[in-house]
Amino acid sequence: MKNKRKSTKEQIDFIKNDLSTEVKLWLDAFDVETREKLEKRIYEKKDDSKQLEDIENEISVGYLLIKSGFSIIYENKIDGKTPDWYVSENNTHPAFIVEVRTLNSMGAIERFHKEFIELKNEIKHLNYKVELELEYSHLVDEKMTTCFFDRDNIILEIDKWLFNMPQVDDIFEINDMKFRVVNYNCSNGVILKKSVGLGHKLNDYRFISALKEKHSTYRNLVVKNKIPYVIVIFNTIESGTNPRRMENLFSRGIISGRNFPEVSGVMIIEHLPNWTVHYLHNPYQLFTLEENIFETMQEFHNVPIDKIDDFIEGR
Repeated sequence: MKNKRKSTKEQIDFIKNDLSTEVKLWLDAFDVETREKLEKRIYEKKDDSKQLEDIENEISVGYLLIKSGFSIIYENKIDGKTPDWYVSENNTHPAFIVEVRTLNSMGAIERFHKEFIELKNEIKHLNYKVELELEYSHLVDEKMTTCFFDRDNIILEIDKWLFNMPQVDDIFEINDMKFRVVNYNCSNGVILKKSVGLGHKLNDYRFISALKEKHSTYRNLVVKNKIPYVIVIFNTIESGTNPRRMENLFSRGIISGRNFPEVSGVMIIEHLPNWTVHYLHNPYQLFTLEENIFETMQEFHNVPIDKIDDFIEGR
C-alpha cells in the first residue's frame, strides 16, 4: 500500500501551482519521507526568491545523485550539523557528504557596494571635498583586491594626493584600485570615479568565497568523522562564471586543492536548457573518494534537464 503524504494542503497546492515542471519532476524521484521534508522547506521559503532558488538547486543535486545510482539522505544530522546530502556507503564507495552552494551575481556586488558607501562616508571627514562615484560595467575587468578596502590607508593617501593638484582624467591608484578624476578644482574639490568590472576578478571572488565558506563550515566534521566531502557549486546563468576558469583556479590557481585537503572534490553544475556537470577531483584529499565515482553523473552533461530518464533508458 502506498504511503500517504503528510504535506499540508497549502504545501501541496503551492507545489502543484507555483513550482516549475522541472522541480516537480525532480521531487518525484525522492522517497515519501524525503519529499515531505523538501516540500516543507520549499513552502517555508516560498516568499524569499533567493532561498527558494537555493533549495531548488539542492533538490536538483539530490535528483542527479539518485539518477546516478547513489542512496542519499537529506540533511542527515552529524555532530550537530546537517549537510545537504549524506550519501550512504556501498561496495563501490565509502559514505560521503555533499554540500550545495549557489553562486549568484548580486551577493558579491552588494558587498562591494556596501564597502564603497562606507568608504564614501569616511572620506567626508577629509579637509578637502572628495566625492566618490561608482559605475558598473560588464566590459571592464580592472584589477581588484577582491572588494576589500584598507580604509585608513586609502583616506591618508587621498589626502596626500590632493596636494599635487590632480587633473581631470588623472588616475589615482591604491591597493590595486583605480579611481579616475572626473572633476577637480580648488573650490569644489575632487570627484573620483571607480569603474567596477563584472568580469573575471569578481567572478573569481564568488567562487573562492563559496569554496572557503563551505570548507570552513564542515572541515572539523570531516576530520572528526574521517568522511569524504564534496562541495557542489551551483553556477547560475546570472553569475556569469565560467566553469573552465573555476577548474583552472582549483587545479592550478590561487585556491589549489592543496589548501583544501578536507574537500575530496568540487562539482560545478549548471542547468537550463541542458545539464552541465564538471567534477574537479582533489588529489590532495585527506579521505579518499575515487576520481571516477561521478562518471555516471558526468554522462548527464548536455542532457536536457527534463530528459534524464530518457537518456538512462537509451544508454
